[in-house]
Amino acid sequence: MISGGGFNVVIGNPPYVVYSKDKCSYELLRSEYTTIDTKNLYAFVFERSLSIANKRAPVGLIVQLTVLSSERLPSLQNLLLGRGDTYAAPFPRRPESIFDGVEMPVAIVISAPGGGDHFATSWVARFYTEERPDAIFRLPFIRHNVRRVGTGKAHLREAPDKAAGHA
Repeated sequence: MISGGGFNVVIGNPPYVVYSKDKCSYELLRSEYTTIDTKNLYAFVFERSLSIANKRAPVGLIVQLTVLSSERLPSLQNLLLGRGDTYAAPFPRRPESIFDGVEMPVAIVISAPGGGDHFATSWVARFYTEERPDAIFRLPFIRHNVRRVGTGKAHLREAPDKAAGHA
């Protein structure tokens, strides 16, 4: 599959686990992962997913909500923004989690290759269990301007683009 250009789409729900060489029976090589500094397994999985996808393939993962705001994840944030378009739908765990058994805030993050540096988010979506079946279809996405400052962390400008609506 990889020799043929990679997968046409990659989706997943990686574990939310801190990577520690001292506590693992395996070792990840710094030379293999630009996200090694995050010490977060889902960052490594996102990076690997991007590497096994073909150049035109979307990659979508369910990850912790802090994926695009944590100061501990600039290498992953830059990797996603550098690939093209990034879409994020955040879901807190109150009043109920969007997924059964998930007891933390999560985000569905989709990386789509493109010519731009577009970043679009929905509002923070709060749903009850009975609203889940069509919850994702009711989320409008708003495109934001992205600027990189300091450590390279992605920041939003004060106001979304005038072209608010579906990205």
